[in-house]
Amino acid sequence: MHALVDEELAHIEAIIQHSLSEIEINPFLTSPYWRRRLADLLDCIERSPSQLRRADALIVALDRFDEQCAFSEKP
Repeated sequence: MHALVDEELAHIEAIIQHSLSEIEINPFLTSPYWRRRLADLLDCIERSPSQLRRADALIVALDRFDEQCAFSEKP
């Protein structure tokens, strides 16, 4: 089961690194979408400490992205 969580985390890590900078190209893969994916993953399955750290790092990356978007949208 842990291997499936690792695979999903690796997928989300790879996508977040690339897709968040391309939000305008694919508006469906937004920060809230990835937050839901992470929440679903963390809620469903028992996780290891390293998996929790990876998920936390992804949440921090999403937080930074959201802050940058909010900053860039201000006049």
